[in-house]
Amino acid sequence: MSRIDMCVRCPFYVRSKMDEIMCEGLGNDMRCHNTFNYPSEEDRRKARQEYMRKYCCDDYASCVLNKALETKYE
Repeated sequence: MSRIDMCVRCPFYVRSKMDEIMCEGLGNDMRCHNTFNYPSEEDRRKARQEYMRKYCCDDYASCVLNKALETKYE
C-alpha cells in the first residue's frame, strides 16, 4: 500500500496502481476501472496521484464518480 492509498477517504475507493484508480461499480459485483490517457507512464502516474489527492483523499464528495455511485444507495 502506498502513502497516498493510506490517506484515501472516499468510501467507494477500492485500490490504485500505476495509471488506474479502481472504484466500486454501479452494479452489484462490479468495479469501475478509471485510467489516465497520457502518452508516457510518468504522466499517467502523475495524473493518477493528482486526482487521488484532490478527489479520493480530500474532496471526494465533488468527484463525478462519487456522485454517480451515491445514487446506487439512495
